[in-house]
Amino acid sequence: MNAKDLLGKLSSIPTVGWLIPITLLGAALRLFRLGTQSLWLDESLSLVFASVPFKISIAAILDDGVHPPLYYLVLRLFLYIGQSEEIARLPSAIFGILTIPLVYEIGRLCFDHQKVGLVSALFLSLSPFHVWFSQEARMYAMATFLTLTSVYFFLHLLQGNRRWWMGFVICTALGYYTHYFTFFITLAEFIYLLITFRTHYKLLRKWTLAQAAAFLPLLPWLMAIFPREISSCGIGWVHRPEWLDIFKTLWNLSLGYTGTFTPSIVLSLLPFLLALLCGIWVGGFGSKVLYPSLFLHVWFWLPMIVAFLLSLYQPIYIDRLFIMTLPAYMILLAWGTMGLKVLWARWALGAGLVAVMTIGLYRIYFDAQIYTKEDWRSAARHVQSHSQPCDIIVLRNSQVLVPFNYYYQEEVQRAFITFMVTTPLEELVEGYCRLWMVYRHAHESSHFLAWSQPFDLDSQEGDPRVKGWLTDHQGDILEEKGFSGVQVILYDLRSE
Repeated sequence: MNAKDLLGKLSSIPTVGWLIPITLLGAALRLFRLGTQSLWLDESLSLVFASVPFKISIAAILDDGVHPPLYYLVLRLFLYIGQSEEIARLPSAIFGILTIPLVYEIGRLCFDHQKVGLVSALFLSLSPFHVWFSQEARMYAMATFLTLTSVYFFLHLLQGNRRWWMGFVICTALGYYTHYFTFFITLAEFIYLLITFRTHYKLLRKWTLAQAAAFLPLLPWLMAIFPREISSCGIGWVHRPEWLDIFKTLWNLSLGYTGTFTPSIVLSLLPFLLALLCGIWVGGFGSKVLYPSLFLHVWFWLPMIVAFLLSLYQPIYIDRLFIMTLPAYMILLAWGTMGLKVLWARWALGAGLVAVMTIGLYRIYFDAQIYTKEDWRSAARHVQSHSQPCDIIVLRNSQVLVPFNYYYQEEVQRAFITFMVTTPLEELVEGYCRLWMVYRHAHESSHFLAWSQPFDLDSQEGDPRVKGWLTDHQGDILEEKGFSGVQVILYDLRSE
């Protein structure tokens, strides 16, 4: 059997026969090593919000002011099973798995082509970016799934199926209650309806009423948050973006951002560029698939452009917030691949995309230099195994107390733990024989999925009184140990 006959036989397999193994592959990738890495700061905060008593949880989420509450309510149900890393990340893994067949449906609906939907599902199942956030105890995978359910109903409405209004309203409302960036998808739908006003002018009025109905349940929550003074929306560390950041975002959505633009990265990105250009060419003006192709481009590009422009005033440009546009990107890549007329070229481009995404997957699983989260597990357990009853453990702010305590308190607490507020360090350590100083030095980046900058006490320690005390006691250091994103320094106080 020659290669052409083999490709022909593979092409003849029924679509549903491929979708099941693709979904199972995506499930295996999202469950693989689910609890291997330590919970990082934001994940540990998710557990706190979801595990404290309900009234305290709602008050804490309101006080945080960054995200709506629905994800934390879902996570609370899972935490009744247990509070391990695997259980904490399981909701994201489940929503990530459910997104795969949903992408198939949307790709099929957009182009009335089952194989486009199938290839879209395959690409999403292998997407390093989507796998990463399907293994994180945050709301991004859930928000992506709800975004797709809303888009799914929206596409049915575009095709004249009016009985889908209720599902559209409910899923859109659930998306609003999961992440505020789901409003960008609503904006994309609105822009698309304006562009195609001649065709959908009757739908626009009903869509507006449906959006009002979806927004109404969120109104009490926004009214509760509105009186609070929030200047940075919890992301004050985000830098103002440059035009090159859009390229970095595309790099991240394709392969996972590594920070070093090497020839191998250039070669790896070429299949994505080729597939995207092929999709634009096939779906160009005059094509019978103009409208769905146009909607996908609006869905994919608009949130990035709007976030970029808003960031010129208040920086909010972070790649993880664009995960809700990733399915549109995967469908466009699938459409460009399947649009090639020559069978071997279609298979070659598809195989190239699968190969480079597989390499990206390997990196996010095993590249410890770039994709290792803050290792609070190792840091806390090291301190716990070496601490003594007369030790004091000082963390530099209240937030890092959360991930440290999550791991330190798995066994009997052996030393007093606190964090710096207003009490001078020399008063805080009175009566103790040793001092453990614990610093978080993760690198806050708009693109890196996980990254730790080298520890530098001069840049980490901003309090001149604390810095002066530490400088005076440099000769009393018994041990200094670094973990991913966390630095532990042990001082001997017995000389005093």
